Amino acid sequence: MKNINYKIPPYITRCLWSFDLNNFNLEKHKELVITQVLNYGDWQGVKWLYKTYSEEDIKEVIKHPRRGL
Repeated sequence: MKNINYKIPPYITRCLWSFDLNNFNLEKHKELVITQVLNYGDWQGVKWLYKTYSEEDIKEVIKHPRRGL
C-alpha cells in the first residue's frame, strides 16, 4: 500500500456502505476495497485506488476475483 495514513474520502465510503469504517484497515481489507470501488465506484474512485494501492495489487484482484463479488 502506498499511503497508509490516507483517510478514506466520502466518494469511497459510499462504496463501503456495509462496513464499520471506524475500525477499518485499508491494508488488511485491500482486496475488498479494490473490488468494491471497481464494482460501485466512479472514475474518481479508480484514481484513488491507484494513489492508495500498487498497480500489482489492483491487477491481482482483477485476475483472481472472489466468488460472488
